[in-house]
Amino acid sequence: MKYRNKNKAQNHLKNKQDPNYYYIHARVWINKGDKSFLGQGRIDLLELVDRFGSISEAARAMKMSYRHAWELVDSMNQQAPQPLVKKTTGGKGGGGTQLTPIGKTVLNLYKDAQEKIDTLLVELEKKLNNEFQKLTENS
Repeated sequence: MKYRNKNKAQNHLKNKQDPNYYYIHARVWINKGDKSFLGQGRIDLLELVDRFGSISEAARAMKMSYRHAWELVDSMNQQAPQPLVKKTTGGKGGGGTQLTPIGKTVLNLYKDAQEKIDTLLVELEKKLNNEFQKLTENS
């Protein structure tokens, strides 16, 4: 789970280190038809493209080949109603790659969905662990 709130992350990590704590995890996948559109790996790639302005730099940071990174970006661009990533051609500073406005919107919507799901899962974990604790105490 990736948290925007560091205290939540630290508390959750402490619980996960307890061998008697039950934790729930889930990953968000967005599919279009029978094809994967977005998952955490693709989101990480989009974030790095946004940070570096380069698919090759993003690929290097993720330890993946440029070709694979390009195929993922191309797949997302083909499936979206408008491209999420666009390349800019050279000029004085050379070319680059950047997220389009819809790319930034999709990135933020995904992060928001994952955060809401993670919050729900933590609540469910607490309920599950409380119920199991009661059972342990009563036996």
